[in-house]
Amino acid sequence: MRLDMDCVRDVLLALEKLTDINENHLHRRIITEHVCKEVPNFDEKEVYNALYTLYQADYIEGDKIDFGACSDIIVEAITWPGYELLNNLRSDQVWASVKEKIKPLGTVSMQVLANLATKIVSDFLGI
Repeated sequence: MRLDMDCVRDVLLALEKLTDINENHLHRRIITEHVCKEVPNFDEKEVYNALYTLYQADYIEGDKIDFGACSDIIVEAITWPGYELLNNLRSDQVWASVKEKIKPLGTVSMQVLANLATKIVSDFLGI
């Protein structure tokens, strides 16, 4: 299955909106179904794939739960590297520039995408 980077960005934005900490300092547990409601442009398999990949890459904190013939990612929080990626991809202008740069290649790794976003943000800021 192909990893859709638009879905990855939208999932990170949705997770930021959905994450919360209660009065006992416990994180709200977010499942794939919750994220799907926030990103209706993608089907459940695409959202799960994005969540699983973000989980594997330590961009989100949580657990992979297997039960019977199913599994889910239970998200508790976005990690520091996850927020760095999200903050560099948040701007529609930056995201459009990133997509334009990678267009000739079709797709790139998450690391290249993150590095490119950082470079574009730095260039916009003149640093």
